[in-house]
Amino acid sequence: MRYLIGNVMASWLPRWLGRLYCRLYSRFGEDIFTVEDVERLVRSDVAARVALS
Repeated sequence: MRYLIGNVMASWLPRWLGRLYCRLYSRFGEDIFTVEDVERLVRSDVAARVALS
């Protein structure tokens, strides 16, 4: 889903990505986390790298 806001096209994040960001924030807050931390949450190195790209 996309929306035009002024001269900028905005899109909603995919649901799975929003949930992952929520889990990351719940766990780490404003602290630093690594790709390995994300891999442990999603149990996949490929999904972690896609989420952080």
